[in-house]
Amino acid sequence: MKPELKLSERQLNTIVYCFNQIGTVYSKQRQERVLKSILDEVSLRMEKKLLDLKKANATLSSKKKDAKFTLKLYEADAIEQYLLSIEDEPLNDYDRNCVRLIINKLNQQLA
Repeated sequence: MKPELKLSERQLNTIVYCFNQIGTVYSKQRQERVLKSILDEVSLRMEKKLLDLKKANATLSSKKKDAKFTLKLYEADAIEQYLLSIEDEPLNDYDRNCVRLIINKLNQQLA
């Protein structure tokens, strides 16, 4: 079973913001370079989806859409590990709750 994430525009914006912090968190050890490589691909996909979502939600008459991602197991695991490491970074309350929500969703689906 492949893990799935369904995120609102604001939740997706929070995750994309957190992915921009990748260079400041990881050192240059082998495992961390592998995680960074996986996260680079995932973050690019999420950034593209965020731009598409912003365009789709820009019209006043349309219902706000959510982004749905189907992840591979190693991608979901990498996202969960990264978000666990960045959870203590300075974020506002809403962003911290979004990060925790996504960690919990991924953890339930990976278990």
